[in-house]
Amino acid sequence: MDSIKKNTVSAKEQLQKKEYVTFENQDGKGLRVLFVGNSITRHGVKHDIGWHWNWGMAASSEENDYTHIIMNRVKQEHQDASFCVCQCSRWESQYKNGRSLLDDYASARDFNADIIIMRIVENCPLKDFEGNIFKQEYGELVSYLNHAGKAK
Repeated sequence: MDSIKKNTVSAKEQLQKKEYVTFENQDGKGLRVLFVGNSITRHGVKHDIGWHWNWGMAASSEENDYTHIIMNRVKQEHQDASFCVCQCSRWESQYKNGRSLLDDYASARDFNADIIIMRIVENCPLKDFEGNIFKQEYGELVSYLNHAGKAK
């Protein structure tokens, strides 16, 4: 059980700050989908840990990355859909001060998503984890990213 709890891939320096938010077809006029996650959603190149790609770490290739699988399915019905990927591992690891980090994700907020897909918590420190604080800060993160209140 202890091996399951141990995070063998550090959340630190997965991406540079300017890389936290990326887009595909940003100016599309169709459905707008925002993915919010950690290294499962997107991990930048980090040769020192043997990761040489720029997609979610659970995938063997970009086309097998869950974000790209969903993007491709959405595009089948919404050809002009836009996508935003917001990598929040820094927020997770510092969730107790989450509000102070929100502006790092301003371009994801400004994307004005119709749908938000969240996949986070793995990089929250287990030691001294405070569920009530996490719940409150998570709510702030969701409200920040869904500032217009229209996203599902």
